[in-house]
Amino acid sequence: MKRSIIISTALFFITAAASAVRAQDPIPTPSPTPVALPTPSAQATPPLPNAPLPSEPPPIAPNFEAPLRPLPSAERVGVDLANQLPLTLEEAITLALRNNNDIDTSRNDVQIAEFNLKGARGVYDPVITSESYYESTTIPTASLIGGAVNGAVTQTRFFGNAGVTGFTPWYGGNYAARFDSTRSTTSNTNSFLNPQYPTVMNFSYAQPLLRGLKTDNNRRLIEIAKKNLSLSDSEFRQRAIEVIAQVETAYWNLAFALRNLQVQIDAVKQGRTQLESNQRQVAKGVLAPIDVVAATAQIATFEQAVYAAQEIVTRAENTLKTLLLADRTNPEWSRAITPVSPISLEPPQVSLELALGEALKNRQEITQLQTNAEINKINEEYFRDQTKPQIVYVARSGWNRDAERLWASA
Repeated sequence: MKRSIIISTALFFITAAASAVRAQDPIPTPSPTPVALPTPSAQATPPLPNAPLPSEPPPIAPNFEAPLRPLPSAERVGVDLANQLPLTLEEAITLALRNNNDIDTSRNDVQIAEFNLKGARGVYDPVITSESYYESTTIPTASLIGGAVNGAVTQTRFFGNAGVTGFTPWYGGNYAARFDSTRSTTSNTNSFLNPQYPTVMNFSYAQPLLRGLKTDNNRRLIEIAKKNLSLSDSEFRQRAIEVIAQVETAYWNLAFALRNLQVQIDAVKQGRTQLESNQRQVAKGVLAPIDVVAATAQIATFEQAVYAAQEIVTRAENTLKTLLLADRTNPEWSRAITPVSPISLEPPQVSLELALGEALKNRQEITQLQTNAEINKINEEYFRDQTKPQIVYVARSGWNRDAERLWASA
């Protein structure tokens, strides 16, 4: 047992000593070299040598400079810039209200509503009628008792009448008056009165007591025509407000577009001034040549913005002309519009309560809704009145000249 412990201790110290010697003077040990298995297609390819890079890229037009172009032309197709049309905002609104087709249509609607109201009120105009004619009748008679002369009796009559009828604008009543007069002659020998003049005059009046007393169809149509006139007038005002708002928007859009075009042209001028400054500084060695290229590219960008601004001016001007002029053949289409009204940068000072009150009072949409509600109420009252029983008081009177008496009945 002791012998084994001694042998183990000795082996430990021998191993430690060998490790210390190996650490102080390492002995290189050959590493295993991988052996490539030969393949039938494997061939040894020599490595390609690295291509030498040039010290500087080949120069291409080292002294190239973009030619200086003139400023973009301000000309526009179909517009004579020499023949300007100075226009204030008030003049533009006046032209729009006078020439706008939608305004004309709304104005015609108002006139139609006025004619409809006159037509509805015309039901109370008295209707005057008149009729007259002449007739001659010959009746063969074989007997002398019939008063015949030469075997026939001839009767002639000249008849005429005139009358007036109508409705009363109050309480739904209606009236009628008629006058009939005749002159008749006969060849009958038995007639004791020849010629004869029978004359009749009649008067009548009918008054409803329940249905039709408070309202009837005539008064209903008149009230609806009044409301339709108010409705048409409100629609006309609404369309006028819309046109005025469109004209103001188009007017100031054109002013903004023209001002924006001027700003873009000034930007091109400033860019060219900057390019000249960069060229001088590059010549003195203060700036790098790349700054000249950057300034040139910036000028091209500014010139492109000028062309875009010219397109915006044309579109804004055409929009305003569409609102102001009646048709495309108007000579003002070929003139350039120049807004001359001053721009006010002061915002209106209006409180929220005042703005809401004015909006509720002046908005035409609310007026139209109220008018439609009133028309519905008129119809409701009329149809409710139609559910009542019909009781009519009728009065008649007349005069008959043949009977020579005046009669009346109720």
